[in-house]
Amino acid sequence: MELSKIDRRMFEYLSHLKFGKVDHKELSWNDHLKLPDSDWQFPSDLETYFKEVFYKNADVIQGKRILDVGCEYGNKIPWIDKFAPQELTCIDPNKDDLYIAEYVGGLATSPVTCIETKAEDHRLDADTIFMLSVNHHLDDQWQVYENLDCEHLIIDTWTDKAPINRITEALSIQFVLESKWSYKPNRIVMRYRKK
Repeated sequence: MELSKIDRRMFEYLSHLKFGKVDHKELSWNDHLKLPDSDWQFPSDLETYFKEVFYKNADVIQGKRILDVGCEYGNKIPWIDKFAPQELTCIDPNKDDLYIAEYVGGLATSPVTCIETKAEDHRLDADTIFMLSVNHHLDDQWQVYENLDCEHLIIDTWTDKAPINRITEALSIQFVLESKWSYKPNRIVMRYRKK
């Protein structure tokens, strides 16, 4: 499965909202679709990222309660939504990012709830938890790992920003590593299941 033209346009649109500082009240998704195609090129490595992180994990998304820890501005909400979760909860402490994520959640076909909170202050309970490039931003990633209550965990970590051996050791207390994929020389995506 590949991302469609609409998927790529949505990613472009969300980047425009976030980095172009455009409010969705000024330029809605439907209005954006009416604009001519731009010359912006969708990064090919994101196509691969989508396949490895979402498509290959469709079995732990479809019909499941999903928690996205550190959802930022919701640019992955449409990708998770493609696989029809039972519900998707997105958390992030940045209210400006969450403002965009809430709008994106309203465009999804699955029920999406966005909550402004830090991971350390939220009950980390779901069937599947995504922690995508977020652990090095956490105040206490070790506490967060201890508080995870899920059947599956998908974690994307920067190996040059977090001690990968210590992360692996901490997660091995309650999880079994099912797969590992090197996204870039300094990033690894791992899938875990509960012991």
